[in-house]
Amino acid sequence: MADPRIDRVEPAEVAEGMHIDIYGQHLGNVNRFYFYDSEKKGTYSAATASEVGDHVSGTVPSGLTVGPNQVQVTNKDGNQSSNFLPVQIDAP
Repeated sequence: MADPRIDRVEPAEVAEGMHIDIYGQHLGNVNRFYFYDSEKKGTYSAATASEVGDHVSGTVPSGLTVGPNQVQVTNKDGNQSSNFLPVQIDAP
């Protein structure tokens, strides 16, 4: 299976516990989001892939640094998306 590729995140401004969707290609095997802040502090959370593999959804985890972050996806084979997308984390 090809490595996941992410194209957009909705919404791009989120807070702990909010629903988040990421759209792209080759996402059918994705099972985790990976958020990281400017200091490279990272936090994983569970993700659920759509049947057709064009998007994944989940809930924003707790413990994220408020402010600009980036998000990436990882699939069950351990392959990460080749790119990150910006996401703004607001205070809960």
